[in-house]
Amino acid sequence: IGIGLSPGDDAYPEPYWYVNPSPAPDGDLPEPESGQWTDKGWTGLVLEAGKVIDAADQEAASREFVGESVNLCRGILAG
Repeated sequence: IGIGLSPGDDAYPEPYWYVNPSPAPDGDLPEPESGQWTDKGWTGLVLEAGKVIDAADQEAASREFVGESVNLCRGILAG
């Protein structure tokens, strides 16, 4: 499971948190409470900086996204 913060790229022009399972999952993906799945060159969860900035508690929003995303990825990889 990869976890990181990107400064932005062609797919997402603003900075974003990401969490991705390896190998990449196929089939239906569980719906996250925060963030969204992406398949723009890789499969994983993304939370754009604008959503963090808009949150009342930015640290809590970031922690919630990373924690939830890691748990979703663990479930996917466990089968």
